[in-house]
Amino acid sequence: MTKRMITTLMAILLFALCLTACGKNNLEDKNDETLIKCCACEDVREGKTFSVLEQYTLSNHISNVPLTMETEIKILPGDDTTQGIIVGNDDNWNRCIDYYIAENGHPKVFFKNRNVHIKGTEYIFENVDVRSFNFVHLAITFDMEKSQLNCYLDGELKQTIENVEIQEQYELKHNFIIGGDRKGGNKEHFKGVIRNISLWSDVRSAEEVLCDYKNGITGSEEGLLAAYDLTKCQDCLKLDISNNQNDLSYQKLWQEPSAVDSATDYAYSFAVIGDTQELSEKFPNKMAALYDWIVSNADEQKIECVIGLGDITQKSKDEEWAYAKEQIYKMNGVVPYTLVRGNHDKALGYNATFNDEEYLKELSGVMTEGDLTNAYKLLDVGNVKYLIMILDYDITDDELAWAGEIISANPERRVIITTHTYLYRDGTLLGSTDAYPSKVNTGDDIWEKLVSKYDNIEMVICGHDPSQDIVYLATEGKNGNTVHQLLIDPQNVDYYLDGVAMVAMFYFSEDGNTLTIRYYSVTEDMYGSEKSNFTINLN
Repeated sequence: MTKRMITTLMAILLFALCLTACGKNNLEDKNDETLIKCCACEDVREGKTFSVLEQYTLSNHISNVPLTMETEIKILPGDDTTQGIIVGNDDNWNRCIDYYIAENGHPKVFFKNRNVHIKGTEYIFENVDVRSFNFVHLAITFDMEKSQLNCYLDGELKQTIENVEIQEQYELKHNFIIGGDRKGGNKEHFKGVIRNISLWSDVRSAEEVLCDYKNGITGSEEGLLAAYDLTKCQDCLKLDISNNQNDLSYQKLWQEPSAVDSATDYAYSFAVIGDTQELSEKFPNKMAALYDWIVSNADEQKIECVIGLGDITQKSKDEEWAYAKEQIYKMNGVVPYTLVRGNHDKALGYNATFNDEEYLKELSGVMTEGDLTNAYKLLDVGNVKYLIMILDYDITDDELAWAGEIISANPERRVIITTHTYLYRDGTLLGSTDAYPSKVNTGDDIWEKLVSKYDNIEMVICGHDPSQDIVYLATEGKNGNTVHQLLIDPQNVDYYLDGVAMVAMFYFSEDGNTLTIRYYSVTEDMYGSEKSNFTINLN
């Protein structure tokens, strides 16, 4: 054998050893840079910790409930409170499953097999305690045929829960998240350390669980949906070691101002305020801080209009309206603004609060005298002429027809439609089976009956459906124009993180054709997720 052949053979063996060390069996689709990182990767940590600042999401959708979840975890000493979610996909509405560690170290499984707001069924393994403060191997199997949940610790069956209510598979709406779930703010993230995790399509037997505990998994086992070695470096830990290439997608949920490029090259801006209902009810000081920031920064930020998206209040109580009016009217004489009524805002309270000289001068017209729920504002910013339509929650066909007449009468103006219900958190139009749809016209109806029909409609901005991120959808209208549709609703983030007072700043170029969005918490001095800070080229 020649020296060159020996060198080549050694290189091949070294490459194979690198792949084995990384626990990655299927890297054919990875680029060279990833291969090099995998080859260089050694165990760089004992496992992964999680926080409200970041999120690891499976890139491919697992449509059915995994029947086995296995993980190695360590609970940190000195904390007997809820340790949080190991893996889950609950978003407070859709069908889901979450695997927790609850109080006192008890594993917990939370199911939701129908679309019901907040409600679900949880099962707690009260005879199991994972608080050894060392790594333990936890396996939970869900035998639907026997209506059983089984919990194994270090390969040994510790508890079986009988008579589980859910006896058949159901379709999951959203991708799983490791170390958390889809509820806003990621507050229930796992507080300990996760070394590895795997999800399976079948019920692992007691023998298989014991083998997995003693020997680990190779990644080629039958029934393995996805598996991750979280001891690796930041790049390698995201790689799925199963054969399904379901790698993790990483996103920063919160960003320091220094990490986000400031919008500097802009001529003017709009400030967009999503649902403030949680601030109104629980954190009124944060609501005050939101409007104080807008008033204080109106000149520096070149704010030409403040756009509200509804659910100003939580329960439409008189005291909520009085406080909201006090905060909103801080903008009088400082910056123009528009408001929208949400489903939490009763029309009677909305009109009683704002049907006065102060707010009426902000409007250019209303559909019905004395009723502010359908209105519009003509706004000129330099050479750019806007028509801001204000459409009511549960909008009717007559109201949509009126809006069309106003839009048709102003063909030279760029139209921004503001309403409460229109877009859903998954980037589709809000349909009849989604969370809290309109009882009259859905998002699809509003698109067909109004938005798609006029070539000067540039944007639709809505609230209503809670989302960690600003949700963006671009769709071509019937006249070839692109309509830019945005959902902005931080209510769940406010709920879970005790009020963060978000404002979406829309920064425009002088001709209005370039829009840069920055999603900012005025109380935390932090920017929202990477998905929520972006630039759009407008028509």
